[in-house]
Amino acid sequence: MPVTFPTPKLIIFDCDGVLVDSEPVSNQVMVDNLARNGLQLTVARSMELFVGSTMARAMDKAIALGADLHEGWVQEVYDETYAALKAGVDLMPGVTDFLTLLDQNHIPTCVASNGSEDKMRITLGQNGLWQRFHPTAMFSAHSLGVAKPEPGLFLAAASHFGFSGPRLSGG
Repeated sequence: MPVTFPTPKLIIFDCDGVLVDSEPVSNQVMVDNLARNGLQLTVARSMELFVGSTMARAMDKAIALGADLHEGWVQEVYDETYAALKAGVDLMPGVTDFLTLLDQNHIPTCVASNGSEDKMRITLGQNGLWQRFHPTAMFSAHSLGVAKPEPGLFLAAASHFGFSGPRLSGG
């Protein structure tokens, strides 16, 4: 007997590493920048340390590991990252087909990301997804002032679509 699942009422996507393959590019920028500031890392180690983090948290971690970072470093690394992302990032495999399937089944979708709207405009824009999600289905930690892993970003997105409070189930 085939297993059936309930139809979701909303899909909340992260952006980087879920919709767009931007993590390798962003982390290469991080590695290059940190090397200039006294901390040698591989891209793999950078991804272990920083993926899913805010840039402020990444700065704190890098300093704890020995980087000599200056005031203005966060903006500097943003500028370098945005320039690298403008050169092009691909969609993650299967994203277009999956979004089409969700649209065909009238399942609402949105994006909730620790990234800024400027970053999402670059990465999603070059892949045709900025127009799909912006402005009504795009939630940025930069705009809302709450970042993952705290649930506020997801709760704000769910609330926008009329859902309130987490539904937890035992597993």
